[in-house]
Amino acid sequence: MMRDFLQAMNWTMLAVIYDDDTYGRGGLQSLTEAVNGRGVCFPVKVSVPTDRRNVSEIEKQLRDQVYRLDQPELPAIRGILIFGSYYLTKVVLEAVRNINNDSSANSTQPPIFLFSEPGTYIEGDFADIAKGSFVVNPPRRRLDGKEANFEKHWRDILQNTINAQQEAQNNMYFKEMFEQMQECSFASNGTTNQCVGMTNETVSRVFKNNIYTQYAVQAALLSAFAVKKVYAEKCAGGQGPCEQFMDTSTTPRSRFIDKVRHTDEPIEFDREFGLFRPFHDPKIIMTFEDDADIRLGPNLPLYEVNNYRYSATCPNASVPCFVKVGNIRVYIIYYIVLICILSHLTSPIDKKPGLNFKC
Repeated sequence: MMRDFLQAMNWTMLAVIYDDDTYGRGGLQSLTEAVNGRGVCFPVKVSVPTDRRNVSEIEKQLRDQVYRLDQPELPAIRGILIFGSYYLTKVVLEAVRNINNDSSANSTQPPIFLFSEPGTYIEGDFADIAKGSFVVNPPRRRLDGKEANFEKHWRDILQNTINAQQEAQNNMYFKEMFEQMQECSFASNGTTNQCVGMTNETVSRVFKNNIYTQYAVQAALLSAFAVKKVYAEKCAGGQGPCEQFMDTSTTPRSRFIDKVRHTDEPIEFDREFGLFRPFHDPKIIMTFEDDADIRLGPNLPLYEVNNYRYSATCPNASVPCFVKVGNIRVYIIYYIVLICILSHLTSPIDKKPGLNFKC
């Protein structure tokens, strides 16, 4: 999908910075093979050990290999593709900010970024550096903002001391997470409760909206879908788990997987779980084939293109967010507002030095 995006945008030369792990190396290898013979090249490839993401080291490599400050005869590379975690994305952006704030390099335009999916974690940060960047990801639904009761539900628990205490009594995972993050202890065995609700600032800083939150919610809903279907078979008309449902000899765990993979009808998230309004527009519908591959509903694109910008559609209009600007269907990119994507730049997209350059 990144190959199609690069070709559609006429970006032919980028630096790649990637985590030295399975995700980073695998992503780079797959993309390199996909663009082979298509006029796209990656003259700079920077591998970053996951235990040594150092801002100073990356800044030096950017100065020498991407900005090429000591080689004025060579064009600066204007595009940077990041294959890696949020932590890699964060140190790269911090390094670019340092260079941008350096008076000796103030005539150099900051690069344009293309992030892999973890890049969505930067939402709300790095507006001065990352504005205009892109991320290509599967269909995304926001779980925050005025229309999202998912966020409201959890904020009411996280920020209210009594609600947090009640949730901790019934949810051991929540209890462990809250105590660790707040460095406190809930009441237990006669001890006094030391935990209080989080501040609004803490919740906004720690629980960032990103596509992996959506994946986790969908996975939980999918698990509930399978449990509901199997329970209806084994405990018809019953109240609570019945013996047949609990016995793995009569209800093997593979039965739950079968209910997802071999369902007679597509799984429609808003029909099965109407509470989650973000899944309604358009409807998220999927099926799982025998090979466990996901097949999305007919009206959903394979991938979406999101641009990091200020927009009235953001949960907070004063903070940038990723805004959908295009779809990728059957390896063809359909534009919605791509003519405005790089509105913060003055020259046409296809003439940006370093993005469009003979390899």
